[in-house]
Amino acid sequence: MLDLNNKIDKHLFDLMVPFINGHSGNSWCAVLRTEAGNKEFLEMKNRPCFGEMRSYGPLSTRPEDQKPGDLGKPLPIGVYREAIGLPFWQYEHSDRTDLFNFLFSKKDSPWAAGLPEQEHIHLVYKEGDKNPRGAIFTDTEVDATVMLNLFRFLKSFLSNGCGTQYNTERKSGHEPLASLILATIIYGGSMTYYNHEYSLAKASSVTQMRDRVTRKYARNKPTWAQGDDYNRPFLGYVFTPEGMNEKEMLPFKAINPFGDTFDSLMKLRDKDKVVNRLHELGIN
Repeated sequence: MLDLNNKIDKHLFDLMVPFINGHSGNSWCAVLRTEAGNKEFLEMKNRPCFGEMRSYGPLSTRPEDQKPGDLGKPLPIGVYREAIGLPFWQYEHSDRTDLFNFLFSKKDSPWAAGLPEQEHIHLVYKEGDKNPRGAIFTDTEVDATVMLNLFRFLKSFLSNGCGTQYNTERKSGHEPLASLILATIIYGGSMTYYNHEYSLAKASSVTQMRDRVTRKYARNKPTWAQGDDYNRPFLGYVFTPEGMNEKEMLPFKAINPFGDTFDSLMKLRDKDKVVNRLHELGIN
């Protein structure tokens, strides 16, 4: 955790802000504390994906996960992960204030388990911008897989124009969660899942999103800060029930038999029917 009343920690935080303002895409930054107690600022510019936000190999918490060959700088073993900074994708220029206030609300976000307490979430603005350029978590004692799932979903959501659709749904009177769900499955005015599947599998339960219930993947080390490595193979399945056996799930093909899912909403093939179904589930 960074203490912004501490000069060293405040200096490290102040390094993160311009990094976020100057980058987009798959760039990210972090503050790591070594076993010797030294704090280091880590810059990760234009990376192939977010796969380096974890460790790999026999000493990681998920040694069975294979490291892709294009990930040249995964996080080292044995460091404490003090803070993380994520620049947002900047494809959209619509007002995203409401969207970010919802997604980064510890009280309301479906990804609450991947968020620190509200005072440790800092949205970063560039002078003159109406939208935040990114976010800094000064406390990372959070569920690693849920946090990474939020980052991956947000990248997909913003890079596909869904933020504009979210605003349209909000203006029509839908609450944030309903607007998020509708914007996820409506693209260019038609029903489509586009490429969200990697970050939010069609087997995901919208009732679990409503109740902010996520799968618990952590092993040995309970949080990202302490060294838990997110579940890369099943990153998109955080909103599927614990009763779904991971070994039986096929990525991108699993159908959740336990609840109401994006797959079931897509099969309705009509927005009005989707809205009615969401209302039945208490998602307005």
